[in-house]
Amino acid sequence: MKITIFVISIFLTSLGNCSAGPALNPKHLDFLAGLSRLEKESEADKLWPGYRMLKAPALIYFEEDGQSVLVGHPKPPEGFSRIQEAGLDAYYSASFPRQVNTSFITGYLVNGVPTNVFILPPAYSKAGELAFIAHEVFHTYQNMKFKPPAKRCAPGDEALALILIENYLAAKMALFPEDKSLISDFLVIREQKYALAPDCKKEDSLELGEGTAKYVELKTYGWDLPQPGIAGDSMDQILFYGSD
Repeated sequence: MKITIFVISIFLTSLGNCSAGPALNPKHLDFLAGLSRLEKESEADKLWPGYRMLKAPALIYFEEDGQSVLVGHPKPPEGFSRIQEAGLDAYYSASFPRQVNTSFITGYLVNGVPTNVFILPPAYSKAGELAFIAHEVFHTYQNMKFKPPAKRCAPGDEALALILIENYLAAKMALFPEDKSLISDFLVIREQKYALAPDCKKEDSLELGEGTAKYVELKTYGWDLPQPGIAGDSMDQILFYGSD
C-alpha cells in the first residue's frame, strides 16, 4: 500500500511539473528588472517628466524560446501565471503564440485590452531593447501631450537621412561638451536639412516626432548621460537598421 501511494504521488507531481511548463528564462527576468527600474517615478522622470513606459499594458514575446510576458494587463489570457519576483505587475506564459508579424505594434488588442506588443529577437541586447521600447511608446505619449502641427511637411529621403546625422551629433555633444567643433558640424547639417525641406523649418515635425523620441531612447540606453559608447551605439543602430 505504501509503495502504491508513493508511486501515485510521484505521478501527480510529474503532472504538475508538466502543466507548469518551463520556468521563465533568467535572462528575461533580468530584462523585466530593467523595465521595472525604468518605470519607477524617480527614474522615469529623468527620461522625460511625466512619461511612463507602462502607462498601457505591454506584451513582450521572446523569439529565442517562445516565452511571453504580460506587464500591467488587467485580465491576462488563459495560460499566464503571475511572476512574483519581477517587481512589476507581470504574468508569464511558455506557450502563448506570437501575436504580430512585426517587431512591435501599439494598441493591439490582447484579450480585448489595447496592449503594446514587442517582439525581442534572439540574443537581444537588454539595453538596446529597453531603449527601443521607450522610443516607440513615447510616440503614444506625444500624441496625447504634444500639440500637432497645423500641417505636415514632406521632408523626403535626403532630409530624413540628415536628421539621423543630427541625432548622432547631438548624442556626441551630450557626451563631449568641450568639443565645440561638434556644434558647428551640427549647424551645417541642420542648414542643409532645411535647404532640402524648407517647409519643415516652420513646423519642425521631424524634431517633434522622431527627435524627442530619439532623445528619450538615448537617455534610456545610457540610463544616465553622459556615458561612453552611446554615440557610437546610436550610429551603429542607424547604419544597420535595414530599409528604414
